[in-house]
Amino acid sequence: MLSEFRVRKIPKDEETMKEIIDEISRRESALSETGEESEEVHVHEHEAHGHSHGDPLHEQLHMLEYILSQLSQVDAKLAEINRGIGEISSRLEELVKISRAALKVSLAGIVDNREIRKKLIEDVMEEI
Repeated sequence: MLSEFRVRKIPKDEETMKEIIDEISRRESALSETGEESEEVHVHEHEAHGHSHGDPLHEQLHMLEYILSQLSQVDAKLAEINRGIGEISSRLEELVKISRAALKVSLAGIVDNREIRKKLIEDVMEEI
């Protein structure tokens, strides 16, 4: 039987996460000791969710809600990662432009041909 314990949002602080893990462990040990839900766990679940349990479809619904909330959090994290990657990509493009300009300026300092030097510096000025 699936545990009725649901987490709407993954906590960011370690203490809350430990409390959730302790609660899950306590419930699992209560189930394994008695072979069924203890009265205390059932009362706690009833108070927490405002309804009774036992219907397998009801439990599956709660499990699907939990999975959906987890997927939603994963989606939000992926969107955040995607934004970060986009920002890194644009900064890398800027870095490439600056590197090319620095290379052209360095070449202009080395090249003896005045026309080539002028062209390299003009290219750098256009890019900036």
